[in-house]
Amino acid sequence: MTIVDFEKLVEKDPKRDEILNRVKTGVGVLNNDEEWYDICAEQYNLCNKNIESFFYNLYRILDFYRIKQANFKVIEKNDALFLKKFENIHSKIAEYVELHPIEKAKNNDYKERLINDIAIIVFNDFFEPLTLLEHRRKHLKEVISLWEMAEKWNGTYELDKISFTLNKDGGSYKITEDKTINLLKDAICNKIPWLTPHEYLIDGKKLNKTKINNDIDKIKNYDTHHYSRLRNHLIYEIFLVFVYFEFVDTTDTNEYNIKTKNGECAVLNTTNAVWIYDLIDLLGIFKAANKGKREAMNEKETEGKKDYIKDAIKDQNARHKLDLPIDTYRREYTGRFTKYTEIIPSPIPL
Repeated sequence: MTIVDFEKLVEKDPKRDEILNRVKTGVGVLNNDEEWYDICAEQYNLCNKNIESFFYNLYRILDFYRIKQANFKVIEKNDALFLKKFENIHSKIAEYVELHPIEKAKNNDYKERLINDIAIIVFNDFFEPLTLLEHRRKHLKEVISLWEMAEKWNGTYELDKISFTLNKDGGSYKITEDKTINLLKDAICNKIPWLTPHEYLIDGKKLNKTKINNDIDKIKNYDTHHYSRLRNHLIYEIFLVFVYFEFVDTTDTNEYNIKTKNGECAVLNTTNAVWIYDLIDLLGIFKAANKGKREAMNEKETEGKKDYIKDAIKDQNARHKLDLPIDTYRREYTGRFTKYTEIIPSPIPL
């Protein structure tokens, strides 16, 4: 419906001018203004000349779409930040590969494919899960806080003030006027089911505290060892890329339980171990784990690096992917249904 069509619908209403002014407040909120006029027409017919009810319903609908739109903006921002991080990782790996050619490579044709494969692994199997786990934990904790806050607004307790802090330069602001506080209170109470992941709701109305606390505990317990496990998994996956490109030595003993596509037993040599270790170090993964301290090396640093990479590759627990629904977390955080592989070609399956 166009604005002209809606004007015709209300042209005989005594409050025509006021209705049109109120309706204008929603122009531009939805992606399509004609859709907005369709909603207005539907609500106008449903109100049966109760204009106050019509106005009330319009504001609630606008509120829903504005919150939804704000959430989309956050998702788009998160996705853009992830893409930027992905590009930075790809660039660093490309520079490293250029400066450190692979010993067993027959020519330089491998470079682009190797860079792409490793960049995707480093981002999707390490940096992204770490970010998503932390976001999920914070989100679920804040959902509980909102529900607890709403439950305490039972008529006995009232909010004296609400404080907002922008940033170091923006200052702090307090909301004390009763009407404004009640509007915020109503918004929180009525939007909690919308803010809460559906799996944590009972009949869409009540928080399933047992389930949400169990999942928070699961993330917390996993968090106590996820960094080392993810790091070892990352090293294992990078070594598999070396195996795929046949940049590894082979032996008759299947010490690593990894075979090449020709059925030979892959083994880690010192050159490859140092190459992988130094790349991980360049990407800041050791630094993040040890707050600026390098991993402890043996007296002979080269042998220490090899021992470290060897232990990581042989860590059977690290060979498996996360036992948490990372795909779900990704959709909620960035809106994506797939991993980050768009800016570079997808890797050849190992």
